[in-house]
Amino acid sequence: MYDLTTDPRLPLLSSFTDSERRECLPVIELITMMANIARKYGVLALEEKAKELPESAQFLKTGLMLIVDGTDPEIVRKILKNYVLSTCVSHDGQGNAGLLRRMMEVEGILSVQMGENPRIIEETMLSMLGENFNKEARAFLDAPTVEESSPSGSPPIDISGLPRIEGIQWLNDALLNLSDRDIQHIVNSQPQIKYSLTTAMRGLSEAAQERLIFNMSRRSALTMIEDIKYYSESEADIEKAQFQVMSIIEKLQSNGEIIIAWGSANE
Repeated sequence: MYDLTTDPRLPLLSSFTDSERRECLPVIELITMMANIARKYGVLALEEKAKELPESAQFLKTGLMLIVDGTDPEIVRKILKNYVLSTCVSHDGQGNAGLLRRMMEVEGILSVQMGENPRIIEETMLSMLGENFNKEARAFLDAPTVEESSPSGSPPIDISGLPRIEGIQWLNDALLNLSDRDIQHIVNSQPQIKYSLTTAMRGLSEAAQERLIFNMSRRSALTMIEDIKYYSESEADIEKAQFQVMSIIEKLQSNGEIIIAWGSANE
């Protein structure tokens, strides 16, 4: 099977600079998000996401639409390979960072089509950046979300328009009166809590949703938002999830691990 990374017509992965690798980090985040969508809702769910991509992501959009259309994997590989090679020969203004980005996108697109685990897809693309760059790359992926801006090329964090119902007021108020550090502690307290939080989010105000989203990694935030958009829950399930999250918060508070500063949100 043809492997872009060993094609003598393309630069060795080790020849790219750290600056060029840094420019490609949003690709990992974006394709991992696409892989999660495809795994949970099927490849056809990628069609709408592909349409939302900016003009600058035309190569990725082309690849996603090929797999949505059910194109044979070897044909997808051949088409994308030709685009990459023509980019390398023509020097279309994207530079080495653009070339590396396309090489990573090819691997990511084909892995999504094969139904590989999103974590494996992420690891595959990370490996293309080299072991010495791994620490910085992981720091980028795990960094807390910043409300005011998104890294260049990264999917925007936008919670406007998320489905909401009226939920339990105590949980809503508690989140508004917790510090950023305490919310981050809650989010990372138990592996299974993120599933409960995703469901419970539907019963929170926009302000409380923002407190959660902007205190987790961009990777987790994007995955949670897509889950809320694509997967519906009954009011009973939302209420159950909110009670589960409340139970965890109350336990952490009784253990002295977090403090709910009631009234601080109004100061």
